[in-house]
Amino acid sequence: MKAKNQWKLLEKVIKSPRILLYGKPGTGKTYSAMKLGIRKGRSRKAITLTPETTATDLLGHYILLGNDGMVWNDGVAIEMWKKGGRLVLNEIDHAGQDVSSILHGLLDDVEFAEITLPNEEKEVVRPNKGFQVIATMNGEPEDLPEALRDRFPIKINIENIHPKAVESLSPKISSVMLDLENTDTSIRSFMELDRLVNKQGVALEDSCWAVFGDKPEFAETVYEALTVVSVDTELADEEQY
Repeated sequence: MKAKNQWKLLEKVIKSPRILLYGKPGTGKTYSAMKLGIRKGRSRKAITLTPETTATDLLGHYILLGNDGMVWNDGVAIEMWKKGGRLVLNEIDHAGQDVSSILHGLLDDVEFAEITLPNEEKEVVRPNKGFQVIATMNGEPEDLPEALRDRFPIKINIENIHPKAVESLSPKISSVMLDLENTDTSIRSFMELDRLVNKQGVALEDSCWAVFGDKPEFAETVYEALTVVSVDTELADEEQY
């Protein structure tokens, strides 16, 4: 069976209730999870999971609210449950045991999913119509516990940067990034480079070293490539006159 274009495939199944996007970092998995297939006005929230993330971050907790005293505040997952929104779980493979046990309930089939909140009312909540989860991770699905992995019937390996993410960059920077796509590139890094150069007015060489300074040879490669692109663009402009 011929391999499908990963992004076209994702666009076709983006409304599915459970999707896992995995693969190398910096390809725009989170960007796509937050942007693709979202109609105007639909609720969406993202949370990046770490070993320090707790169940209360997902379910909710009490907060002190002025004269009202302690008031229950829904966590990000329950908020999306009630609104029928999209919950994006970044780095799902980094979730600790406390969160993993909660995820099993949150990711149950909507027909019988049910959670009792730890508030005074012992509120019983169920997911509203339209509730959806898109999870991301930089590893392989096999890195997840089997019970959690099984809750994502759709798993898509994202190897290349999404075209729409590339289009958000300035033409010069997007051109260089695409030329270097087979190297260790990240859309986040080039977005930050674009912001420094074109929005903050930081010098190109300084921007390259600020973003890619941990890889000096690559920083030099990006700087030289952008310098060449700038010169070629200027020459092309001169030839028009």
